[in-house]
Amino acid sequence: MLHYLNPVRTILFIFIFLIISSNAYAFDIKAYDLYANINISSMYDDNITLDAAENTIYKDNLTKLGLELGFRYEGKNRTLTVSGNIWQSLYSKYDAFNDLTGDITLDFTNHFTEYDWIRVKNAYFNKFVADTFVDAFGQPQGRNKYYSNDFNLSYNKHISSQISAIATYQNGFWKNIDSGDSGIISSNTDRVSVAADYMHSAATTYTSYYEFSKTAYEGTDTEISGHIIGVGVKQHITKQLFFHGLGGANFTDKVIKGKEVSGLGGYMKVMATNEFKNTFLQVSIEKRKQANTSREELFDFWESRIAITRQISANLSSSLLGFYGHGRFESSDISEDLLGTDINLTYIFSKNIKGIMSYAHSEKETTESGQSLVYTKNTILAGLTVGF
Repeated sequence: MLHYLNPVRTILFIFIFLIISSNAYAFDIKAYDLYANINISSMYDDNITLDAAENTIYKDNLTKLGLELGFRYEGKNRTLTVSGNIWQSLYSKYDAFNDLTGDITLDFTNHFTEYDWIRVKNAYFNKFVADTFVDAFGQPQGRNKYYSNDFNLSYNKHISSQISAIATYQNGFWKNIDSGDSGIISSNTDRVSVAADYMHSAATTYTSYYEFSKTAYEGTDTEISGHIIGVGVKQHITKQLFFHGLGGANFTDKVIKGKEVSGLGGYMKVMATNEFKNTFLQVSIEKRKQANTSREELFDFWESRIAITRQISANLSSSLLGFYGHGRFESSDISEDLLGTDINLTYIFSKNIKGIMSYAHSEKETTESGQSLVYTKNTILAGLTVGF
């Protein structure tokens, strides 16, 4: 059964840890920072509703107005960041698509000693469409109003000069609000993981990992659980080039109306980073099987990402993001491929004013309707941010 009090439970978790930690140390009022940003941008979108049929594709220019409010605190033993964004999208031609979205994020770290600390993160989003390739992969097509919340609590411990460990609890829920698609469903996921590292040398660290997750769906008795066991290595090849590889087994159980279906698959996560001159490069590949958040199915997938950021000059920076994912829903045998790229340029005009230009392209191919359909989307954006 879906836990309807998850927002309350998440807030309680955050405040309990804030209160407990505040007994040990006092906040330094002088160390905090309040900030505000006003954003205005103009964007062209050639597929507002993310449709595949030519006669139902809506193209339009829109104005996006945004307000960000934030709070930052940095003390001797703790840091705290809280921020919130509100976005109003105003379409020139199709004003029926005007929408108001927002998010609130919190990031809190408390060091009990030099060798152990906790970190609490929470992110709440209210959206009509997924705004990242990772969020869009494996999710329903079209405009579907939903909200999501991700809570993450981790405890880090340096046991000795060579051994360290981290224990993590995560809770995430995905709530469908007003979609007319009866196949879209709300869900709640709990995840617990433990990782241990052994530093063999200054350049090489061996790691082990275990994860258990359980997903329940609103209005049904379906539950999907999974176990991941893996081992890997973290390797500094040079001072700038770093490699992290993890591989293992992925066990899954799906229970529908008391009937259990189990499966065994492989798990892999590989990441490499390199920094040279004014450029930072990160490449990652991941393969796993997990419960989908918006339908009662296991999603077996692999995805690859590449991210490049470059400081072109003192005031001008750029970034490039590439994404490709392939996945299959096990029960319905629906397959999905998503290819995306996002290019950004940011220019700092002054201490409080910066401009941004971006272009994004995505192409999703799915067999959901019994035939292969391709959804393409292109957006061009130019905007200005003023900070206070």
